Amino acid sequence: MKKYLRYLIKSSQLNYDLNHHNVLLSKDNPHSKRFQQLLGEIKNEVDSLKSQLSKLEHENSELKTELKETKEKEADIFSPLKETDRMALKHQIKGLISKIDDHLEDRV
Repeated sequence: MKKYLRYLIKSSQLNYDLNHHNVLLSKDNPHSKRFQQLLGEIKNEVDSLKSQLSKLEHENSELKTELKETKEKEADIFSPLKETDRMALKHQIKGLISKIDDHLEDRV
C-alpha cells in the first residue's frame, strides 16, 4: 500500500510539473511571448554581428593584399631615384666606407 501511495504521489507531482511546464511555455503566457520576442531580438543581433564580421574579414583581406603590394613596391629604396642620382649616391657611400676602413686600419 505504501508503494502504491508513493507511486501516486510521484505520479501526481510529475503531472503537476509537466502541466506547470506546459503552462509556462504556452503561447498565451505573457512571459512566453516576451521570451520569444527577446529571443528573436537576440537572433537578429547575432545575424547582424555575423554579417559585420564577414564584411570586416573581407576588408581585412583586401587591406592585407594592398599592404603586401605596397611593401613589394617599396622593397628597393633606390628605385624612385634616377639612374645618375643612384650612381652618385652609390659612389658617395663607397667613399664613406673606404674612409671608415682607412680609419679603422690606422687604429690597429
